Amino acid sequence: MIRINLLPRERVQRRPIAPRLLLVVVGAALLVVVTAATLWLNARNAAVKAEVARVNEQIEVLRALWTKPLVNFTGRYHRIVDAGLNPLPVQRPIPIWMGGESERVMRRIARMGDGWILGGTLRSPHARHPQVSGGFAVMVEKLRGFLREAGRPQDAVGLERRVAYPAGPAKWASTAEEWRSLGGTHLSLSTMNAGLTSPDAHIDAMRRFREALPA
Repeated sequence: MIRINLLPRERVQRRPIAPRLLLVVVGAALLVVVTAATLWLNARNAAVKAEVARVNEQIEVLRALWTKPLVNFTGRYHRIVDAGLNPLPVQRPIPIWMGGESERVMRRIARMGDGWILGGTLRSPHARHPQVSGGFAVMVEKLRGFLREAGRPQDAVGLERRVAYPAGPAKWASTAEEWRSLGGTHLSLSTMNAGLTSPDAHIDAMRRFREALPA
């Protein structure tokens, strides 16, 4: 699985070709993560509503470019006339996953996301905790409620949680079991700040993680 992050302020026309080339040349499974980092940095700014609208529009544009041979689109932030990608990605559609735990973000994910990434950030991979009383179970049930409101099936959005490598095999396994019991579909490993000094060490860590998980 290859992951590409897309920041809201980036011009979307410059980004679709990168995942297309990965899929054409590598033939790998791919997902795109729309990060809320820019929105978080501007959360106290009046322009945040415009940034949210930009994200929503970019998702619509990306899906059109990745699935249709010819696209015509006129929106508030993007205008595309008789344009498209040739060849189209091998994987169609490319899933778009989003991170964030505020109600606004969760409602957006329920409306238009393919997956939800929660419980871990690049800044604090070892100390991240659920943002509501009741933990991950309550958060997942909250998202399911938003999915019902949006008229989407409960399995329309994948669920990913992160675990830190220093936590060790016992914690990895118990986290995997807990996450699976809540309907989690993906579990990722953070190897940052774990004293690993080479690419091979990170690869070995991922291998040990996979071997420690229940089948």
